[in-house]
Amino acid sequence: QKNMKDYLAKGNDFLACLEKEESKIPSSSSSEQKEEFKAKITQTYNMVVDEMNAIADQFNTALRAYKSQNR
Repeated sequence: QKNMKDYLAKGNDFLACLEKEESKIPSSSSSEQKEEFKAKITQTYNMVVDEMNAIADQFNTALRAYKSQNR
């Protein structure tokens, strides 16, 4: 459970870094470049959130199974 909490905390830290990256788009970039950069950030953000949710779901399923066998 500790490892799961650590994983999620690190994932949230990574997501926070992604959000900061969007503000680092050079002002000299074209609007097309800005949109492409934002799209990549959004895609990566969504992928990480989906992965974190999937792993949390697996953990919760395993935890429920363990608890049901040890009552």
